[in-house]
Amino acid sequence: PDDAVTMLGSKQHVTRALNNLISNAVDATKEVDVPTIHATIECVSNRAVIRVRDNGVGIEPDRIEDIFQPRFTLKKHGTGLGLTITQSIAHQLGGSISVESKVGSGSVFTLSLPIS
Repeated sequence: PDDAVTMLGSKQHVTRALNNLISNAVDATKEVDVPTIHATIECVSNRAVIRVRDNGVGIEPDRIEDIFQPRFTLKKHGTGLGLTITQSIAHQLGGSISVESKVGSGSVFTLSLPIS
């Protein structure tokens, strides 16, 4: 299609990063009465900007920096590797990942990757 873009990096890496973000959003919304997850992608300059937004439990402000550390998890049953792997993939591809979160309102993870 005319509006298609090609992200740099392997399909497997990008898919794994997205799966990790969506899996975390699903977990974050498990105890919400009406769980909502939105994933969007837009092209901004030479970047594909992917946002995964949920209305889950959110992340305490003093824990935001910890979530990308290996083996750190806020889940009862988690390895603490998903966001570390996602951040590593983003950096390997010349991109970045960031998060905005409010306790009780949810989180937005933004993955920015170069496109060709």
